[in-house]
Amino acid sequence: MEKTNPTVNHETFRRKTVEKCLRILSPLDDDSRFVLENSVNGIDHSTTHVMYKLVPPQLELVDGRKYEFLIEFDRDDIEWSIYYGCRGLFPDMDEDEALPLFDEEFEAQRQFILKDLRMIGLDVDDDSFEITNNTSNHTYWPFWLKMTGNLQSTVSAVIAIRTSYENYLLYKGLITEDKRTYPDEYEILLSLVDEQSRVKISEFIDNMLLEGLFEKVSYRNEWKLKSDTNTDFAVLWRDSLCYKVIEKRDGKKEVVDLIHPNKNIADNKWFPKKHFAMWEMPRRFFYDSNGKPMHGLAKTYNQWKQKEMEPKSPGIKRVAKKTRKE
Repeated sequence: MEKTNPTVNHETFRRKTVEKCLRILSPLDDDSRFVLENSVNGIDHSTTHVMYKLVPPQLELVDGRKYEFLIEFDRDDIEWSIYYGCRGLFPDMDEDEALPLFDEEFEAQRQFILKDLRMIGLDVDDDSFEITNNTSNHTYWPFWLKMTGNLQSTVSAVIAIRTSYENYLLYKGLITEDKRTYPDEYEILLSLVDEQSRVKISEFIDNMLLEGLFEKVSYRNEWKLKSDTNTDFAVLWRDSLCYKVIEKRDGKKEVVDLIHPNKNIADNKWFPKKHFAMWEMPRRFFYDSNGKPMHGLAKTYNQWKQKEMEPKSPGIKRVAKKTRKE
């Protein structure tokens, strides 16, 4: 039997793997959100690495450190195939000073990023995060993950990671507002409703905080209910936010139900559409007293509404016994 050359076989496998990875990443060439920039700290790595960086390529911090959010492939290390994540650069800082800062910033966001990636549909857990220390060239990956989904989900993951970092670093005063390029999910959902509704949502949250019914739980736009029941919140959310006043052609004003824009509020069909932004937001940004997302608010509201519409029982009147006159 003719013996095969293992070296030749490995090189053929490596070449095919490289071609496959380049083919997977090729749509990013036409994606304006990314730029192909195969350099690190001014040193070109085009012969070994393919780096698609989210635009702008670097996020500069006030202390001189920088972050890159990217999808990368190493031609010489095909074991990991395509990976993505967050790379820190510290060209003018000692590693003993820079690395603890990178680690602290990631740990403050770890669970939020994990939640974001799972919401995208990626099967990840705490063990999915890898770390790479390249301090010889003043770079450090506080975390990266192997690409397990398709390219679109990976793109969404990188954007979600950068969004989280921008919000956190802005909250900590490590970047200025002009450096922030991606709105968070809360702002994206806000953009789905009209200006009047956006104002009402902001006022609602301020009032809930003022009344002590909610507390903000993180640097992100997330709030936790202090009460043990979700019913009050469901009713307040519906009654405070789901109506708006419109002016008709004849000049008359009418109150319209945002959940059912084609129905008058006098209509008894109150069941809200779950995909509507107004009912999507609580599930994503509000938590009950146990720290769990506000699921089932539509059901909670409807149960309350049904109970309110039930006819009240007149009850049994108690009549005092009359005493017989002697």
